[in-house]
Amino acid sequence: MQSTLPVFIRHRASLVRAPCSRADGPAAGATCRPWGISPGRRVLPCPDYLLLLRGIVMSFDFAEVFTVAARQVVPLARSQGLSFTFDCQSAGVRIAGDPGSLQGALHRLFLAVIGLSTGGSFVISARADLSQSPPSLQLRAAAVGTNVTMASVTAAHAHLGLWRCQAASVDPGTVTASGICPHTQGQVEMTAMPGHGALVTLNVPGVEAPLATDAPAPHAQGAHAWLVNVDDALARSWERRLARLGWTTTRIGSFENATARARSTPRHALPALVIVLETGNPARDGTLDLAPLLHAGARLIYAVQAGSASLRHPAHVKGYEVHVYPLSPHDLDEMTRSLSSPDGVADTTTPEPLRGPSPSTVLIVDDGPMNLIVGQGFAEALGYVVRTATDGQAAIDACMRDAPDMVLMDLHMPVLGGAEATMQLRAMQRRGDIPPFPIVILTAGWSAEVRRQCIEAGADECLAKPLSMADMDAELARRTGHR
Repeated sequence: MQSTLPVFIRHRASLVRAPCSRADGPAAGATCRPWGISPGRRVLPCPDYLLLLRGIVMSFDFAEVFTVAARQVVPLARSQGLSFTFDCQSAGVRIAGDPGSLQGALHRLFLAVIGLSTGGSFVISARADLSQSPPSLQLRAAAVGTNVTMASVTAAHAHLGLWRCQAASVDPGTVTASGICPHTQGQVEMTAMPGHGALVTLNVPGVEAPLATDAPAPHAQGAHAWLVNVDDALARSWERRLARLGWTTTRIGSFENATARARSTPRHALPALVIVLETGNPARDGTLDLAPLLHAGARLIYAVQAGSASLRHPAHVKGYEVHVYPLSPHDLDEMTRSLSSPDGVADTTTPEPLRGPSPSTVLIVDDGPMNLIVGQGFAEALGYVVRTATDGQAAIDACMRDAPDMVLMDLHMPVLGGAEATMQLRAMQRRGDIPPFPIVILTAGWSAEVRRQCIEAGADECLAKPLSMADMDAELARRTGHR
């Protein structure tokens, strides 16, 4: 049977992949919707690549192109021992431009960053600011790991050098570069610290003002979602994204534990959504069917990497919808909206809050410009709102103007050091001048004695610099409750 060319077309104000007839299409008994397309639309079951027609200027859904680009590189990142974190805070944002060119730019950026390290973390995020005029959209791709070497940074710089490099500098321990992306004409910047990590940002032009709509934003109203067999970095990424849509999430370590928990959980607390990360043994996974233990309208998602055999043979996981991760904003919106279907379970959930949870604010205090750039980039990639200060006194002034949810502060700084600033902030909190918030001090000269002194000064913790991405993610989540 001959296939039609897989291209993206405009459909209901979003980009979708055109139907394609394939002999190896989704098998009976399983639903394969790797692109988040509504049931009934036939799709290619193996989204290992993306074909976009270049040179066509159109209005397209940025989040879908961004998600597909991320899906393409996840297998490579995993093969190099990198944990993976993805966030997209740009749902509904449309770009006027060439989607094929943007796809090429994203692919080059992601590959350059992945090539920096063979262990550590790979973080990609997108955030739109529609309050500006014109609206702005910034992508961040970061690699964090102690084996980021000058050689790998130089190679990445050369790779990104194809992007008409405007300025570059190599200071002791730091490489910075900036230029213009020929695919999108957007500004590109790279900051790298061998032995620590690197951050690349791309500003995307052509952001359109959002279309007016009367449709309410999807909200799960506190419905339960279970994340099964998901590693910490990916779980925190999904938890943050689901929380914005009103879900209450629970991590469960294995299929067996999920089955046992479903049998012992009261009916009103059963999940409306279960996302299971592929274990590498889909035949075994398919035998552990949770559906009979859940509500009739519950969604069971089997999340796989691009190229997974489960996309070609989804019958192995009968009863699950097979999706390629990362899940797109459209995927999560559709899963949330399905709660209002006749078979949904919205009547078992708590009332919708007046507004969704807002991102936690972190104040990062450091006298090193590169430390501030990298720290801010990583924290924003993890979904936080970040403010910065360059010394302890500036941190105190910032907290008096608008108290953050947490402070990450360097120990040794001019004007006022981290320990002294912490003592003053704690005194102000005891007087009721500012609200309480956690303070974590960071230092390159960590020792048990230094930690003891920082705790005595009032810090909640003292950690060694630099923080790995996993440690930063875990520490911020633990102290702020933000996921």
